[in-house]
Order: sequence, then structure tokens, then C-alpha cells
Amino acid sequence: MMPEGQCPVCLQKHDGDGPWWRCSPCGSELCRFRFEETCSLTGVLQDPHVVSLHLSLASVAAEACLLEPFPQSGDGRDGCGKLGTVRSASAQSATVRSGGFLGWLFEEPSGEVITKAAPCAQCSTMSALLAKFPAAEELCQAKDLELHQMLEQRGPNSSSVLRLLMASCPLVLQSLERPEQQLGLITGPRVLELAVLQAAPAQEAVFRCRRKQFGSSFGLHGSPLRNWYSIMRNGLRILSHTELMGSGARFGPGVYLADRVSTAQHYCAGFAGSRYKNKLGEALQILAVVEYIKDPAAHQAHSEGITTVSDASAVMLRYLLVYGLSSHIVVDKLDEAEVKRRWTRLLDLKAPSALMLVRCWTTTCLACFGSLRFGSSNINQNHK
Repeated sequence: MMPEGQCPVCLQKHDGDGPWWRCSPCGSELCRFRFEETCSLTGVLQDPHVVSLHLSLASVAAEACLLEPFPQSGDGRDGCGKLGTVRSASAQSATVRSGGFLGWLFEEPSGEVITKAAPCAQCSTMSALLAKFPAAEELCQAKDLELHQMLEQRGPNSSSVLRLLMASCPLVLQSLERPEQQLGLITGPRVLELAVLQAAPAQEAVFRCRRKQFGSSFGLHGSPLRNWYSIMRNGLRILSHTELMGSGARFGPGVYLADRVSTAQHYCAGFAGSRYKNKLGEALQILAVVEYIKDPAAHQAHSEGITTVSDASAVMLRYLLVYGLSSHIVVDKLDEAEVKRRWTRLLDLKAPSALMLVRCWTTTCLACFGSLRFGSSNINQNHK
């Protein structure tokens, strides 16, 4: 197993001192592209709760034509036109490959790539494919060959689709099943609490540096279910006064955070379902507990417990609360000091060396593959 403090493709050391909870690619578009295309599929299928969440959110996003990042079509255009102007870095790196990044995933039996249909035709294809996927528990228990055969029975290139959906998310998610680790804001028979132990290494390094200078605090963020696939891969972005704005901008542009669960839930626009069958529930809602930098130039407190953050790099997802219709609020007001205490304690207890399950995404074979495929000189040039 290679050191977690370096990119598994180009082998360059990540900025900052860590801790790093898994092998993650650096910020290079080429490295992210190669990582998403070649990482170990069984390595990303560890926690059924996490796998089920990813597939459910991808299904919801595909139904809404908001699947971003999305594989490019064969002619180099984004499969989903609505978010074409905010493509992810890995999608932009598709130009390094002839025919577009994974455009072959959506080839017709005749070999013709779907590019001339309606803008969301590929999203519909993705949604239909995900509806056929096995349960997350089956995916996590299957071995390599068995897993590949199981997926290919659902449709051609299903293994590549699953690898893309899982590897494109830079977050290291950990299910919290012990009550002393949970925040306990919402209760119910199917409430899932996830800790976000790490985002992309480059983003974490910048965030930690600013936190040392200004300190940080916590707030709640709510968004419709269809947006969370993108949020978990692209982070919280400032979309105020754009066509993608969903809830207005009463206090001006910025990422909106609340100090009450009930306030944040208002921005979720109700519950939504997924074509992918899962044990989380037929109708779901997600709230995030967000850590933000207390830089006076980047955040502002408003009435009704609302805080706006005008710099997207000054916010970081720390917890995800996933729940269904039968849930209810136990604690409405967020105790920021208690959240910080539990978050700090969680990081202290979960030393990176004990989290082998989330670290097994790649092996040194991936690094060797990247070095042999592109050559060390090509990789280094991409960083300049």
C-alpha cells in the first residue's frame, strides 16, 4: 500500500500535513481522470450505506437532468446540457482521450454514440440503467469476477458506470452507527448519519490553513435531493443570481447556512424518491452540517439565524444527515460547540491507520499503470 499522502497516479506529495484517510488523486485534471477510470471497483464498494446513497443520488440527479459530473458524449459535448457551463475538472480533462471521456458508455448496439438526441437523453439512459442495479449489499459482498458478471447482466458497461459514479466523489464518508458519535438532531427508523472525514486533498489543505488563521464554526445546509450528487463531487458552490439558483438570495449571494434544522429543511423543497431501490426509504431528504471559516471578509451573520459565506473555498461538508418521511426533529437548534467537540473527538478516535476499508481504493499497481501509460515527464508537465 502506497503512502496516503501522495497522489496514486503521479506520486506527487499532497500539500499540507494530513491526516489523509485514503489514497486520493491530486488536483491535476489528468490524475483525476486516470483515477476515476482505473481505480479498484471492489475497493470503492465497502460500506453498503455509502454505496446505496451514491446510487440513489445519481438516479435522482439523472431524472432531473442534473447529473454533474457526467461522461462526455462522443463529439466532446457534455451529455447533460443544463450544467455544461460548470463542468468538473475531470470532465474537462476528457480532451486527452479521443472520442470523449467514456462516451462509449452510451453507444447504441450499432456502435453509434447518442449525441444528437435531446439534451437529457443520456441522463434518461443512465437513470434506466441505475434502476436495474443490484442492491448495495449484493454489490459490496461480491468478488471481482462475480461483481463484473452481476453488473454486465444489467446492461453493457455497467461496471464502468459504477466505477465512475463512486470514484468521481472525492469525499471519504464514514457511517456513524454508535450513538456517542452521532449528532442526534433527527431520529427515525431509517436515519443515516455520515461523517465526511476528508474532501479532496488540495481543498482540505487550503481549508486547514485558513482555519488556523481565522478559526471555524458550523452551520446547517439544506438543498433538494436532486442537487446532492453534484454537491458531493463539486462542493457547495455559489449559484446565487444564476439559472441554477433554487431558493432566492434574500441576503445576497453566497452559501446559505442556518442554525436550526427546521430552517435548513425549508431549503430542501420536500422529500424525493429514487428509481434505484434501496433500504434508506422511498422518499428521502438530506441536510449537511457544514464547517465554515470565520473570516470576516468571507462570512456574514443575518437575522433568523442565517449565515452567508461568500467564498466557496471557505466551506466544507462535515456531516450528512439522510432521513425519510417517518423521521422527526429531536434537537432543532444546532449546538456549534457540541458539534465541534464531537467532530474533534471523532477524528482523534478514527486514526487513519485504523481505516483500512476506506483506504483500499487504489494500490501501487495504479501508480505504476499511470507512470507507464503517460510517462513521468508527461505527468510532471501537466502540473506546470
